[in-house]
Amino acid sequence: MFICAQLDERGICFTVSVLPNPINAQSVVPIETFDERLLGKKYAGGVFYGLEAQVSHNTVQVFWRDLKGNLVADTEQVKARYGSTEIPINMVNGQGSFKVQADPGTYRIEIISSSGCRTEVEVTV
Repeated sequence: MFICAQLDERGICFTVSVLPNPINAQSVVPIETFDERLLGKKYAGGVFYGLEAQVSHNTVQVFWRDLKGNLVADTEQVKARYGSTEIPINMVNGQGSFKVQADPGTYRIEIISSSGCRTEVEVTV
């Protein structure tokens, strides 16, 4: 059995497979176990990682983290979107933050990198 993650042209995992035979392709990464947590994660430098966010009141902290919870110092551009508002997030050493300044209410905020990694959080203002 050959267990692998397949990456798109941006290095984002879009499928995890168990195959009868190995595939030798640049977009295929052999992995030890079938792990759906890899879906949507970025692969670089031999590590899968993605965006995570934590909310405290109207402040959102954003992190690049690997599957073990370690910070990854990715320099890729990241932004937050809610409604028609887009906020660039200044990521330094794998982390950044921003404040949601909006009318009172609950907002679903999409946090997305230029390669397509994403996460979502809800913020109540």
